[in-house]
Amino acid sequence: IKREDTMTTLKYADHFVEEENVITNQGETVQIFHLIPNNEEASLAEWARNLRRNYADDQVTDEMSSSLGVSQEEYLRTYKFPDPLDTWGKVVMIGDFSEILIADYLQYVLDYVVPRTRYNSKINRNRSTQGSDLIAYNVANSDEWNPKDELLVFEVKAQSTEAKAQERLQEAVIHSSKDITRLAESLVASAEILTRVRKHDQAKVVQRFLNGTDRPYITRYAAAAVHSTFSFSRDLIQQLDTSQHPREGVQLIVVHCDRLKDFINSMYERATKC
Repeated sequence: IKREDTMTTLKYADHFVEEENVITNQGETVQIFHLIPNNEEASLAEWARNLRRNYADDQVTDEMSSSLGVSQEEYLRTYKFPDPLDTWGKVVMIGDFSEILIADYLQYVLDYVVPRTRYNSKINRNRSTQGSDLIAYNVANSDEWNPKDELLVFEVKAQSTEAKAQERLQEAVIHSSKDITRLAESLVASAEILTRVRKHDQAKVVQRFLNGTDRPYITRYAAAAVHSTFSFSRDLIQQLDTSQHPREGVQLIVVHCDRLKDFINSMYERATKC
């Protein structure tokens, strides 16, 4: 299984600055990251291109914009990216960006295999795709099944506004419980899409996780919250309750970024032009 896509190190991976963990009242550890984008043009352009490729790869963008007789910018703005002026579209844009942000951290910092099938197959750009938010894979041996293979299922919630902190991480933990029942459907859908678009290396990875009875593997669950720095609250995170989650050892991550909503809008705008 080739992994060149997963081994690439992006410049903007350095923008994840790890801060002091929060220990909840139940003794759970929550990793805290401050996302600090710099103004380096090369880094921001790389970030924007990577964001765009979650929705359509370069060849598809070229061919579709040509077929429609529009610029690539208009194709992306009109047909692919969520509409920030639409009531649902602006919510979906924040959710998509937050999920992609966590996916990038898992792939480019922690070296998981993270196929991107959730955004490029949308029928309605202003609606979220059903199923698990994010599934990542850690393959112990690239040539054959191994019981140490790991499946990591993430639920991601966001609060981008400059408003009072809300319990987004708690909400992610609660919704993570649903992933246990919908995981199989999400895995099959991902494998089918990867096969259809001929990403056979990634499809082969996902297919190894389709039959947990005959080929058992490790399954872990995780919850993440992405906040504006204004709405980020260590005190609120400390009160997190994971006792109702059916699985123990849920991985917990919070990322905060200054003026997150404005930054998200600017990155999608940049992504139409890069």
